[in-house]
Amino acid sequence: MKNLPVVSSGINIERLEVWVTNKTSRFEEASNRNIVGFMDLAENANHIFNKIPEFQAAPGVMPYPQNSANNMYDNLTTAYGTIRDVDQVTNAFEPLYPGFQIGRDFEKIENARKLNEREYDFNRQLGYISLNTALNTDEVLAVAFEYTLNGQLYKVGEFSTDGISAPQTLILKLLKGTTLSPRLPTWDLMMKNIYSLGSGKLDTKDFELNVLYQDDKTGNSINYLPEGRLADKILLQVMGLDNLNSQLDRESDGYFDFIDGITVMTDRGKIVFPVVEPFGSHLKKMINDQKLASKYVFQELYDSTQTVARQMAEKNKFKLTGQFTSESGSEIRLNATSIPKGAVKVTAGGVPLTENTDYTVDYNMGTVRIINSALIESQTPIQVSLESNQFFGFQTKTLVGTHLDYRISNNFDIGGTLLHLTERPYTQKVNYGEEPISNTIWGLNTSRTNPNHSFLLKYLTRSRCSILKHLLPSHSSGSLPT
Repeated sequence: MKNLPVVSSGINIERLEVWVTNKTSRFEEASNRNIVGFMDLAENANHIFNKIPEFQAAPGVMPYPQNSANNMYDNLTTAYGTIRDVDQVTNAFEPLYPGFQIGRDFEKIENARKLNEREYDFNRQLGYISLNTALNTDEVLAVAFEYTLNGQLYKVGEFSTDGISAPQTLILKLLKGTTLSPRLPTWDLMMKNIYSLGSGKLDTKDFELNVLYQDDKTGNSINYLPEGRLADKILLQVMGLDNLNSQLDRESDGYFDFIDGITVMTDRGKIVFPVVEPFGSHLKKMINDQKLASKYVFQELYDSTQTVARQMAEKNKFKLTGQFTSESGSEIRLNATSIPKGAVKVTAGGVPLTENTDYTVDYNMGTVRIINSALIESQTPIQVSLESNQFFGFQTKTLVGTHLDYRISNNFDIGGTLLHLTERPYTQKVNYGEEPISNTIWGLNTSRTNPNHSFLLKYLTRSRCSILKHLLPSHSSGSLPT
């Protein structure tokens, strides 16, 4: 991306299959397969992580990713052929432990789900994918793809159409495993130069973006670094986001270079920096001064976890500011997933619309698409209501209690109170905020005729989950409040 608006990679991805851990209850033969993903598949000698001798690179360093870049794929399909049975994968690699570990070097997934083309975007020239929904920590992402470079075809992984029939496993390239650590090569596969604006489809009209630095001396946010060789250059130019004018000529004009699909993903509201580590290694290279670099470069943003990076207050001083206009278009995001069918109601101006005639619903992704063009052209206000079963569940709740008083004399009473509360779900699956509890509280009290002399004798709580926080207030009868 150094020569924008021209992308000079020379690469074009021809085929791509994306597989993730199946968290749905649907299992279809065409879109569900057993898979084994390997972190070092298709990596050459300069990038392979494991030290297993039979998996090392073949003689001669191959610069481009392909199955034959090292000896892993050949050995997996021959000496370790038992991994075609997903139940034998762990046993096959057990003799290689600890140099070859599940969760780090490989992942096996039963009935993994192949994403359809509506669930992700990918850039054929820049070679990255962007999922529509974020992955959880325990979810796996693996791919198989083919690309051309200089007229030659390269292949990484295996496709579901390669003649390997189910239930045999597919060998794939692991992009994200259950173990995600800055010490692993997969950490560098995360695109940390893409920032989401949290908007709908962006419009180039009235779009403004600035990169600012919080200067401690003045207390103001400035669009340049206050010292060094970059003091007379705005940060947009430093980051490679201002190399063109409005006509896309190679001349800086002080404004963000709005190039759809390159520096901006307009349909998804995301900004793409043309360098991999804009506030890290790239900024260090541009400053070209070790002393100043140690002051301004925020390298922890890329080689540490987000928690660690947030603690670097002296480095965390860069901002993205600006303004934009966006529109949702025909697609409405519901900010919910796994919606039960029939739970979405859509109205236009108070008039109910018909599903599959006026609109369609993707219940898994949580989106509504208006297919009646007349509604869009008329700009009729559209309202969507839904029921989400993301945290749906039932619970049984029981609360029993009693209070007993015994009058010893006309001037003196003694009493006791017992309360018991239980809550538990019907099933073994526990949803967030619906944890089972069993609380018992009992107390003894006495009272004299004068209500000001009421006092608590004993108070004891036995609880698995929470503590009752109320103490007995002064009361004429000395009983616990209802």
